[in-house]
Amino acid sequence: MPTKRVPPVSLRSLALPAAAFLLVWLLGLAGGLKPLDRAWYDWLQRAYAGSATLPEDTALVLIDEQSLQALGAEPYAMRWPWPRGAFAAMFAALHRAGATSIAADLIFFEQSGAAEQDMLLGAVAAGICEVTLGAVPAIDGREAQLPVVWPDGFRDQFPDLFADQPRWGFVRPEQDSDGVIRRHRLGGSLAEVALGRANPGDGPAGRAALLRWRGGLEKLRQRGVPLLPAAPFVAAGWQMLDAATEAAPDLDPAGIVRAIDAQPMPEGEVFEAVRGKRVLVAANAAATFDYVATPVGAPEPGVLVHWTALASLEADDDLVPAGWLPEVFVLLLAVGVVGYFGRGALGLRSPAIASGAWALAARRNWTTMRWQPVAPRSTASAGSRGSTSVSRASAASSSACASASTAARRSSAMSGRSARRTSPPWATP
Repeated sequence: MPTKRVPPVSLRSLALPAAAFLLVWLLGLAGGLKPLDRAWYDWLQRAYAGSATLPEDTALVLIDEQSLQALGAEPYAMRWPWPRGAFAAMFAALHRAGATSIAADLIFFEQSGAAEQDMLLGAVAAGICEVTLGAVPAIDGREAQLPVVWPDGFRDQFPDLFADQPRWGFVRPEQDSDGVIRRHRLGGSLAEVALGRANPGDGPAGRAALLRWRGGLEKLRQRGVPLLPAAPFVAAGWQMLDAATEAAPDLDPAGIVRAIDAQPMPEGEVFEAVRGKRVLVAANAAATFDYVATPVGAPEPGVLVHWTALASLEADDDLVPAGWLPEVFVLLLAVGVVGYFGRGALGLRSPAIASGAWALAARRNWTTMRWQPVAPRSTASAGSRGSTSVSRASAASSSACASASTAARRSSAMSGRSARRTSPPWATP
């Protein structure tokens, strides 16, 4: 009777690893391992968000439900979207309250239908050198969407306000196929501009980097990050802009800023909270529809992405793959340890080899992450007008815009009391 030939043990031990390798490799090619990669990353963010360092000098000013209700009632009676003058008033109050930078996660890419409103916002935002507006980079053959309140003619008329420092930053979201935002696109982003690290011009944005998240909006509030309603700043800015438009009826940016700096500094806890801070301005009310999904929760306001990017860039703790060499070393070490202790026991050694083959095949899809700077940090210029990248500190020392603003502040630094004000004529939508 013929006997069944039993394959050698060495070949039998290789069958399971080979099958596992082939299966996982096919899954990787088909994208079947991406959910594992994302789930691992998301779990890391939720588990370690509380231990990530927070920037000490930031604040968020939010157009929230409270602000919409407060400014929707008399005497303001403003509906969303607000007239452009309301944003100008908010920037004026933030500037006068002592914010060191004002990065607005707001895109003004269409005319509002009220030319005087657009001109007012453009003049105020340009004259206040701390203000950075949102923009959309050139993608898929489409031109960049730059702030419409700063048209080419305006920038040509006031070149000193734009030549030596970035005035807009890209706010394009970087969503994965599951709709969750895990990455931040470098190269002229709003967060980089707020840190003075890039001048985006109107060119395309660069590569995307994984973020290390600090928590959702409520978690940041619990950890002490100031989250402030926009309404008090808009209300405090009415009187400032009323006086500014009277002093500079031609809407000259320098004249408007001088008139704003001549007004008393607004007082109160909400204004003290932004003094000396880098402020991010955004909308998070339900009516504004600016909500995104993040690894730390959903829905969250879109500004959370930009604030997290700013915090990651400042702390230099962006997430990047550890690289293939440390991964392979760790995997081979694990396989060797299991195989050593399972020597002589085929049932233990084969799973160890199979696990190693599985992990090696999946290495490109399910990578070990480590927190480290994204290098190199390039600040090369990308402006269409030949402007060079400079830090905000160096720009402040050389820019005519910043110099004029600083001189005006010194000459008019005085504290006072902000008064509640009815809507001036130019605030009508």
